[in-house]
Amino acid sequence: MEISFDAFLSSTPSIKELTEHVNVGAKWNTLGTMLGLDRRRLQDIKEQAGPCIDKMIEMFNLWLATTPTASRRQVLEALRKSVVEENALADEYEKHLRELHQETYVPPSTEAVSILQRNIQSLNEALVSPVQVSQLLYCKRCISEATLNEMERIDQRRSLDDKKTTLLTAMQETVSSDYRKLKDIATVLSDVEETRDIANKIMAKYEKIPQEEDDVVVQPQVGVVSNEDRASDILRNSYSALSQSITEPVRVARLLHGEVISDEALSCVMSTRGSVSVSRAVLLKAVRDAVHSNYKHLELFVTVLQKDLKESQRINGMIRTVIILVSIII
Repeated sequence: MEISFDAFLSSTPSIKELTEHVNVGAKWNTLGTMLGLDRRRLQDIKEQAGPCIDKMIEMFNLWLATTPTASRRQVLEALRKSVVEENALADEYEKHLRELHQETYVPPSTEAVSILQRNIQSLNEALVSPVQVSQLLYCKRCISEATLNEMERIDQRRSLDDKKTTLLTAMQETVSSDYRKLKDIATVLSDVEETRDIANKIMAKYEKIPQEEDDVVVQPQVGVVSNEDRASDILRNSYSALSQSITEPVRVARLLHGEVISDEALSCVMSTRGSVSVSRAVLLKAVRDAVHSNYKHLELFVTVLQKDLKESQRINGMIRTVIILVSIII
């Protein structure tokens, strides 16, 4: 059950917690006074034989037994009173309480969203190629195809900041629906030089989230999968390699023209030839659309890549994998 930190502070601490984290030593008497204990009862404790720690524990036991509304907040406030002046101890105790609250009452999904939100501003400043990052995230199934379409769409009215906002919003929505995706997002961002440090911080925080072993991500029920769907899935799995490896998108577009991509798609690729990353994004969007309409377009696309990029060992490895998968559905 999720409980706010404010509500958590209003709850009663245990004697064990107070003994371990609120050891005020000789100031136990003053602290007891600030907690509202009767002076005569405190005097009785003071007159008892024994070390300060025993008297402090006795004071806390008295407070817990006689104060129905005893709370952690009252302890923090008393520690910070000028007559007690244990601000450092109060800060340490509050830090412990925040960690305890997070471990006990904050569900993993809430913490994952919080981790991402705390890094959104830094990511917004660090992202220089949001379209390329969106392609990598699409391959990892961290954003939807609709979001990728929005990112790859050519629109002179949309600024770089607009695309950053679109991508960061989609990332937050993904983590909100499945907190485990934060790990995939961090993995992708760690492969991008500009966001690597931020990604490492996110991953370090994510790894501290208690995992819910009983949680099972329910996969949607699917019926008969068409060849187009299977081909599109193969293309999606290869999207990361394609988005980083096609260095001459205009040339590839010309080779695909007629059989795979339309006159309009070729024209769009040609119009953006000044930027390889933009031209490549337009090309890949056209290929995705073509494969959605006819799975055989994937085979034609792979054949063109194989002919045009045969000198690239990395691409050939990826192409061989795609060819094997394509052969299954043909």
